[in-house]
Amino acid sequence: MNAQADDSNIDEAVVIDETSATAGAMPQNIWLHGLTVIVILALSHLALTLMGASAVIQFFWMLLKKERNTQIVEFGNGVAHWLSVAAAFVTGKSDDKPFPWGPWKA
Repeated sequence: MNAQADDSNIDEAVVIDETSATAGAMPQNIWLHGLTVIVILALSHLALTLMGASAVIQFFWMLLKKERNTQIVEFGNGVAHWLSVAAAFVTGKSDDKPFPWGPWKA
């Protein structure tokens, strides 16, 4: 698998619906929204830690087996998509919440 094909898979995985948040629309319960943002930020740190661990495992897998582990690749794509949805929510670009409030898309 080449690097260009890998990049296209990631690009497809992190597409965000730009019409999900309307300009100027406010959440109905701003305090609950704020609490959700704090929880998502904490989960983002966990996601980045898992991504780092996956990168180390993938490195040693490729070093020893001379091939990529497809399960790690799929997991990385899922985490990348989750992080993009989380970033869109916490910055106010979108009202779509990431997993576990919404579906997991790998």
